Amino acid sequence: MFTGMRHTAVLVLGCVLLAVMLAACGGGPSDAEIEANYAAALSPVVSEMEQSLQIVQDTLEKLGDEVTRWANDEVCQGRRENVPVGRSKTVPLNAAG
Repeated sequence: MFTGMRHTAVLVLGCVLLAVMLAACGGGPSDAEIEANYAAALSPVVSEMEQSLQIVQDTLEKLGDEVTRWANDEVCQGRRENVPVGRSKTVPLNAAG
């Protein structure tokens, strides 16, 4: 009689354990909900990065225009010069050695 009750108790406890495991594993958010939350969390970050990228592109465009203007500037009378090692002043390339 006790052996029959033991087998029944083990069977009932096994079913209860199975039911608890199924309840714990199920009921999580679906993939669509996870993707929606992920997109909602990243949306402000992405828009902020796009704004920063636009600012960088505008700045580089302005700098490119300035460099082009300076390169084409005919008022500039620059000359190539070397700075010898150990000296603080520049020496023109065509200076006598």
